[in-house]
Amino acid sequence: MPRQQLWRVVTRRVISKEGMIELEKRLDAMHLKPLTIQRRENLTMHVFDDAEPFHSSQQAHTAARFWQQHNIETTVIKTHEGAYLIGLGRFYQAKYAESMQKQLDRAGRKYRHQQRTVPIPVKHFTFPPTDKATAETLWKQLNTTGIIMPILIPEDRFQALYGNSIQHTSTKNTEKTKDPLNE
Repeated sequence: MPRQQLWRVVTRRVISKEGMIELEKRLDAMHLKPLTIQRRENLTMHVFDDAEPFHSSQQAHTAARFWQQHNIETTVIKTHEGAYLIGLGRFYQAKYAESMQKQLDRAGRKYRHQQRTVPIPVKHFTFPPTDKATAETLWKQLNTTGIIMPILIPEDRFQALYGNSIQHTSTKNTEKTKDPLNE
């Protein structure tokens, strides 16, 4: 079949090792053997920190208790300049950042919210190219899970976007390969 008539199904991107394992389990339970796409993608990272820098670790840990009393996880971070910050969260998905922002607003203390575009390692799954009807059937099968969120894409567009990133092995491969999610 000519390349321009072939189609692929590609899953949503996965940025955590836990998410990757969960998606592999779901696909395996469906008796599907996908190929893995590994690459770096630019994502917006939402960074939340306490607005105040602290001069000592002890001061930062004491101030962090305020956030912890509002059920907000904290991380004390030492900067290159020797000051200490209280990290309140790092999110790659806007809906989680919005939820955190509401929680921080309810706490009633000043905080910083920065957005940065950062290249991070991600994975997608895809399946061998096929005719459009077969690809649509697979897309429907994956879409009914409500979690996998697949896309249907023509093969030439797929090659333009992902061609150099595909691993031509199954996710159950026992060979050791460099895993950017564990870097």
